Amino acid sequence: MPVSTSVFECDLSTGLKYPDYQDENLVNSEKSLFTDKELFIMLDYESGGKGLVWNNFYIDIGKNKKYQGQWNQQRNFEGLGTIVFSDGSKYQG
Repeated sequence: MPVSTSVFECDLSTGLKYPDYQDENLVNSEKSLFTDKELFIMLDYESGGKGLVWNNFYIDIGKNKKYQGQWNQQRNFEGLGTIVFSDGSKYQG
């Protein structure tokens, strides 16, 4: 289910899967981290989103890191998002 706010429209529910290990390799499971309803509530600006807004572009946050995701009104990253480190590794959550 695509999630819509005034800032973006994206089908996040299919991309946020529980991580799993198979033969010592990290793989995505078939189980989603959030139901469509839970995700909508978290991202809804006025209800459950705590006033956070989504930026779909990567922004340099210093120390050779970039961030894509939710930001608060003080322009600090907060909530769901992805940090990409200089070596290409990612933290998502």
